[in-house]
Amino acid sequence: MTRRDDESTFFALDYVTITRDPRTQLVVAIGGDPRAAGILQTAGGFHSAPSAGRDYHRLPHHMPVEHQRHGATAAAHALLLAGYSVHLDPSLNTLAAPDGDRQAARRYLDRLAERARAA
Repeated sequence: MTRRDDESTFFALDYVTITRDPRTQLVVAIGGDPRAAGILQTAGGFHSAPSAGRDYHRLPHHMPVEHQRHGATAAAHALLLAGYSVHLDPSLNTLAAPDGDRQAARRYLDRLAERARAA
């Protein structure tokens, strides 16, 4: 297969999944590289958790659920801005407005963009 000159070139870095472990209820991030790990720590408050199989990142046990959701959403958007492919568990996405309040989601997205610019 040859590439046409009028086609876009996409550079997707490692894939990162941010989800809640159903067994432990911890919010974990799996995948990525050392740069993604830094973004997870800086933007979302994740901690590195090396394991026997594959390293992963998790949010602290004691965080309230709403703070976990904000950290997961902020980390996911920072990773997307850095060019990573990200899957964010819909139950952790604070921008998903179940009541249809799009204005609240936009306000949150504006605050998140301000934080990203400041970082």
